[in-house]
Amino acid sequence: MKPAVAIVLIIGGIVLVALPPLSDAWHASMIMRVMEASHNQNQSVMLPGTMEDAYRFGCWLVGALMVLVAVVASIVPPMLQYRRFSASGPPT
Repeated sequence: MKPAVAIVLIIGGIVLVALPPLSDAWHASMIMRVMEASHNQNQSVMLPGTMEDAYRFGCWLVGALMVLVAVVASIVPPMLQYRRFSASGPPT
């Protein structure tokens, strides 16, 4: 695998894995801001809920698979990648 592709897969995977915790932190900070702003006032505020569990698991799974594919494809020696061309030699 080309290094640029591996780097993009790893960065994309890390972003997907980190998305749910970052979303939770953002949600908690928004709640704190609303509570501080409305400390002495009686007002009603609607904030969006946290991320769904299925979406959270999907982000983790896809991100982890992206990192795994990049790492495994980078570790495999180039000779094993060209093993199927052993009769005619590596492609040119």
